[in-house]
Amino acid sequence: IALHVCVTCSIKQAVSIINTIDDAKFPRLLSRILQKLHLKDERSFSPEEEEKLMVALDLQQPQLELTLETCTFILQQAAYHSWKPAVMEKQLAQLHVTEAKCHAFLEAWAAGGRNAVDRLRQRSMAPKTSIFILLTSDGVSTFSWPDLVPPY
Repeated sequence: IALHVCVTCSIKQAVSIINTIDDAKFPRLLSRILQKLHLKDERSFSPEEEEKLMVALDLQQPQLELTLETCTFILQQAAYHSWKPAVMEKQLAQLHVTEAKCHAFLEAWAAGGRNAVDRLRQRSMAPKTSIFILLTSDGVSTFSWPDLVPPY
């Protein structure tokens, strides 16, 4: 199986951090990321929640940021490529994610993956509205797509 997640220095560093996170806390982190995966411009955690996470997970801000970004990226790749559990397990093993963390990813994906994929599809396939400006001898008129009927 081809590796869909390119192993970079930052991913290696993130995986080493992920592997040290308490096994009991990690599944909740993944669950929250999956819930917010479809929200393009919104972070999974508020700044206040990130402060609490740093204490709970015993991480510094850069470590937490890298961990959240990497977990989000892995789950986005899983959604984009419609990973089955065996594929996800293989991808995570190639990244050297520990067995416990791999199991947490698989459980989170089994519980929320389908819903995350559906929400991502809805977001990407949502009808777009475009505003057109029509210059006429009477002035400027606007109309929007998909209305397509210029108001003249």
